[in-house]
Amino acid sequence: MNKYAIEVTRIGGDALMKSVLKEFSSDFVIVSRTQDEIILGDNIKNIKFSRKNNRVLERHFFEGSRGITRK
Repeated sequence: MNKYAIEVTRIGGDALMKSVLKEFSSDFVIVSRTQDEIILGDNIKNIKFSRKNNRVLERHFFEGSRGITRK
């Protein structure tokens, strides 16, 4: 377990960590967190989880490159 997985377990317990492991097969980082929700992400997607009922609230997938490009 990395430091982000330990923090998610501390915040939401084992139930939230099980939901996170279903969504992320590789490492993830904590993007944001509030009283009601936590947003986790990697290079491909960001996912918002509810801290109350340990469910996915929203998914956002990145399309194409994330860098600045010139037209």
